[in-house]
Amino acid sequence: DHASPADDSETVAMANTLILLNGTATVTDGDGDTGTDTHAINIGDKFVFTDDGPVVGTTADADVDEAGLDTTEGTISTSQDLDIDFGADRGTSLGVTFKSAQTALAALGLQSGGVSLVYTISGNTLTASTANAAATEVFSVTLTQPSGLNSYKASYSYTQSAPLDHPDAGTDTLSLPFDLTVSDGDGDTADASFAVVVTDDVPVT
Repeated sequence: DHASPADDSETVAMANTLILLNGTATVTDGDGDTGTDTHAINIGDKFVFTDDGPVVGTTADADVDEAGLDTTEGTISTSQDLDIDFGADRGTSLGVTFKSAQTALAALGLQSGGVSLVYTISGNTLTASTANAAATEVFSVTLTQPSGLNSYKASYSYTQSAPLDHPDAGTDTLSLPFDLTVSDGDGDTADASFAVVVTDDVPVT
């Protein structure tokens, strides 16, 4: 384990005296005279271990179409793996979490039926609901944590149960950004994000 969670290039060296090499050499000249010498060399500090940290790639956008809300199920959904390599560290801090602020998402000023949305995070799930007495759930996003059961691949699932208000007439899209913190097994962290693109539906004549 490395001490600093903020530095994934941190190095740790072994103690100088931890590995000791002892060597004895005997030299013989042409007429049989010999000489012997013994040396001990400490090489422990020559072994340096560089920490690795999570490497975040670009997760492709996922898409949902609100036309699907007209079906009998009344929900639309999608799921996708996150492009994250957690490195070699495996420990209790390994995983992904939603950032509490969700600044980019909040900046969209999303509404459903003319009512603004509020966001709550509980464990692995972020839920968007209407900010009124009804508190109608509009969509939710749930993170799946990396583990040996899924080859240490984190993923998410998105489910939408009510339409979003789109700013433009006709068929247009809203890109919903979600911000994450990624942690490896010894506490190194990185930022990550993904987006779900929601396509508006239009009346069918």
